[in-house]
Amino acid sequence: MKKDWLLFVDILLILALGLTTLYSTVIGEETILRGGGVINRQLLFILVGLTLYFVITYFNYKYTGHWQVIIPIYLILVIGLVLLLFFGVEINQAKRWIIIGGFQLQISEFTKIILIMITAFLLSLRKKYNIWLLASISIILSIIPAILVFLEPDAGTAVIMVGIPIVICLTYLPNQLRNLIFVALSLIAGVIFYMSLGANFSAATIVLGAILLVGSIALLIKSPKNILMIGLIILAGLFIGGLSKFAWTHVLGDYQKARITCFIDPEADPSGACFQVSQSKIAIGSGLLDGLGFGHGTQSKLRFLPEHQTDFIFAAFTEEFGFVGSILIFILYGFAILRIIMISTKTRDLYGSAISIGMALKILFEFLINVGMNLSIMPATGVPLPLMSAGGSMLLATMIGLGLVQSVLNNREIIDSDGIVS
Repeated sequence: MKKDWLLFVDILLILALGLTTLYSTVIGEETILRGGGVINRQLLFILVGLTLYFVITYFNYKYTGHWQVIIPIYLILVIGLVLLLFFGVEINQAKRWIIIGGFQLQISEFTKIILIMITAFLLSLRKKYNIWLLASISIILSIIPAILVFLEPDAGTAVIMVGIPIVICLTYLPNQLRNLIFVALSLIAGVIFYMSLGANFSAATIVLGAILLVGSIALLIKSPKNILMIGLIILAGLFIGGLSKFAWTHVLGDYQKARITCFIDPEADPSGACFQVSQSKIAIGSGLLDGLGFGHGTQSKLRFLPEHQTDFIFAAFTEEFGFVGSILIFILYGFAILRIIMISTKTRDLYGSAISIGMALKILFEFLINVGMNLSIMPATGVPLPLMSAGGSMLLATMIGLGLVQSVLNNREIIDSDGIVS
């Protein structure tokens, strides 16, 4: 049984850095051996996560590749999300958690894993059924729980839950480049339409319109048949734009609108809604090249940086370890993502390959969104940093997914020199 020890060591290093950062924020308040506190909870979650990882590693992932297994789990999680809206524990005006044995668990984090498995399973049936139909079903199945998660409300997680299946499908559908262009131009068209609704024909509108026009002309020159695709792009853009306008007016809450406003104009409300982003930028900037040193981060220690143990742990880490430390974080996550992608290329089983791609995308999306909002280049969405942020749900779900990836490597089909598959 082959193990990817490099990936495992990389995971341990990320877990260790997360634990180190958490400990640095509570020095003088608690110790690792003292009862209670974030450190003890995180240690417990890490131990449970590693146990799940090793158990799943020795389990053949192919046993899960059946609708009799995947669909019941999916239905249980969806029902759980529905019940959560009525009976969930409300924290900070959001119902995202259930309490089991004194611990808070977030069902949506585990739903991400099952959505990856469902998408992989459906795509593995492409020899029997039309792949476009299978991709459509997988996206619909992801939209249902995403809507429930959005209503908690948790827009960031909802976007990830839909985004991962879409990109997995784009990876395995024919004509990947054309599909990618279609999606990109549709989004651009949607932005244009949205801005036009507000009669905001700014320079940005003109630039986006030019990009859409050039892209459409390029498709048309390549083949006159692409006139249909251009029409679909415009229609998709109109739909996305109209949906955006409706969501802004009737769906998004005031705090969600405030986050988007702060992303566009960080100084719009520096003492209110934009406070988190402003403090995050201050913490990152004060770290300079090599940081203020372990345990000397003023923004987190003095509680100026909100959610410094979860959503803004990257800012807390960078304040103490500087630009050098942040580069290390990028290297560790980048290495993990690349190793997972490499595993996906080493198996002939599409189900296992798609699971690996899905896990790589999960970590990539969560990393980019979290770091992006810490750097104020993306709206604040409340997405923690996987394996580093305090909390058990994302950590346990991620370790389960990584265990599946290792199982894919262990049980992959290999063709030997005699042409025999083993």
